[in-house]
Amino acid sequence: MRCVFLPLIFILSGCGDNADSDETSPPAKEHSVFNVETDNPVVKRELPFIRQQCPGLDKYAANFEEVKVSDDNLRPVTTVQFHIKSENNIPGGYIASDHNCFLFISNDAHEVKISKSACQSVCLDRMDVPGGDLSVKLDKEHLPKTDGSKAPRAGCLTVFSPDPKNDYWVCPRQD
Repeated sequence: MRCVFLPLIFILSGCGDNADSDETSPPAKEHSVFNVETDNPVVKRELPFIRQQCPGLDKYAANFEEVKVSDDNLRPVTTVQFHIKSENNIPGGYIASDHNCFLFISNDAHEVKISKSACQSVCLDRMDVPGGDLSVKLDKEHLPKTDGSKAPRAGCLTVFSPDPKNDYWVCPRQD
């Protein structure tokens, strides 16, 4: 019996979970930011709030090209225009490839309008969008939740998420 048992131990000792040292974990996903190179004061003032309300702009920013800013001489708006590349990682259901998107930023009010449903889907990062002209109010800002329970300023409301680490404050803008 001993003659069979010892070779069996040596054979089984070679079995197991041998992870090759050559294996590498997948690279960390890059976090892109929707950035607009401009000196336009309206874009500089409103862009951080647009990015908060339109999470898809940051998520898919690497898929945009030809970002331009223009002033409308007939209406009090500033327009940010960008082209969505034909090769992209945006969900196909958004039907956004090769679209030109326009963010019509009000010069007088904290608001942005987006007209195409494909661009609305990219902006909001969801398929169920209203179509027509989508008006997004920019009168609130999201602030990270602090350890204390005290609001950062008057008028703030707590937004709870399933993961308490992702809770945040929604506060009236200060500008």
